[in-house]
Amino acid sequence: MNIKHFSHPFYHTIIYNFFEKHEISKIVNEISNYDEIEPHQNDNHHSNLYKFNNTISFCVDDLFANNRENSSLLRSLNKVNDLNLAQFTNKNPFFGYFPFTTTDVTFVQKYKNESFYPSHTDGNAILTFLCPLYLQEFNEGKLNFISHNYHPPLEHNSLLIFPSYEIHELSQIESNCDGYVRYSINRRYFML
Repeated sequence: MNIKHFSHPFYHTIIYNFFEKHEISKIVNEISNYDEIEPHQNDNHHSNLYKFNNTISFCVDDLFANNRENSSLLRSLNKVNDLNLAQFTNKNPFFGYFPFTTTDVTFVQKYKNESFYPSHTDGNAILTFLCPLYLQEFNEGKLNFISHNYHPPLEHNSLLIFPSYEIHELSQIESNCDGYVRYSINRRYFML
């Protein structure tokens, strides 16, 4: 793991090589099995994405509602809690809120050729943790924070931590590969 903090154009942090190789294999295998599951019905934002932009979204917490420990993804993502992010508040002031969050919700977005994600904020969450996993070759598909015209330097298996109110989008993916080329893991933290 390699942690880098940024203050421009807004405070955010990127943790490179977040998951171990053996974790990625289990996570990709788990996410691959989500194909036949209906989109999250109680989340209008994500279920509408399914209808018009060639992508599928799943709320992992719904899939493992009573047995979160059975999800390789949720177990592996929980190791972020062991990083004691509050110790980095001097480098990213938003980490000061992290100990006060009470709830988290994790979504997975699956992208293929011509998939995109329109501009949005992550609702009333405090912090968003976003981790892309690149499965096959693709072009474009860049995360953009619209107000700043900023493309964070993300790589495969990097965890971006940013304030959820920042407006962001993913440009349309271009790929000659069949099937899904990029998975995006999105965990939102709330103070409820």
